[in-house]
Amino acid sequence: MTDINTADYKIEGIDVQKGISNIGGNIDNYFRVVRKYYENGRKLTKEIAECLKTGDIKNYNVYTHALGSISKVIGAESISKFASELEAASANGDMELINGATSNFLDELTSVLDNIHELIFSTQDDDKSDVLASKNSDGKKKILIVDDTDSYIMMLDDLLSDDYDIYSSLDGEDGLETAKLTKPDIILLDLVMPGISGYEVLKCIKSNDKLKHITVILMSGMSVEENEEKGYRLGAAAYIKKPFNPKDVKDIIKNTNKKHS
Repeated sequence: MTDINTADYKIEGIDVQKGISNIGGNIDNYFRVVRKYYENGRKLTKEIAECLKTGDIKNYNVYTHALGSISKVIGAESISKFASELEAASANGDMELINGATSNFLDELTSVLDNIHELIFSTQDDDKSDVLASKNSDGKKKILIVDDTDSYIMMLDDLLSDDYDIYSSLDGEDGLETAKLTKPDIILLDLVMPGISGYEVLKCIKSNDKLKHITVILMSGMSVEENEEKGYRLGAAAYIKKPFNPKDVKDIIKNTNKKHS
């Protein structure tokens, strides 16, 4: 466990001391949970807003339940209570409460997530950033998978999780934020995604002084040679063609690691 004074860590909207106690007193483990809370919270914010828009109350109930549980664990009591109230409202079909309160709930959640982000990227205390983005105690390297297809993420996770700590994002914008948060050693980056493309993500990574050292391996079903050449010009280290052979993926990552280590 890292020797850190917990009083140094203040996140508005979260009782950090209580959260650390809930995790068993281990500060490193607590901040890993907070990091994952941030990742999932950003995604769930979008999901809940979409459920409200489409009237998908079943998934609205699932997402608010998930937020209520994990928020309580990290010490975000207000968010947990609010989420639990909305979970109950969705279970009871109380659309008046859901329609009237969801926007305020998402605003409050976003505020807490922003406060977590501010701590993680505090320029005044780099040690805090190091704690939140630290590798697990097993010393595994970290791989971030950015792909808009769940099935590919699941396949890669199953394939690589024994040897690497795996993180994932379903779009380029979230991928960039997750890269800043988790500081991965390698990014497996799909080229064709909604919103910003893999090429645009790669440009952003290589133009960012804090990210440009990361090894980026592009993935795509497009086999046109010029697409590969463009990726290499932008700074990609390797290229994986979909559908991929599991052994080829492991070999490409291993060989790329050797070249860039």
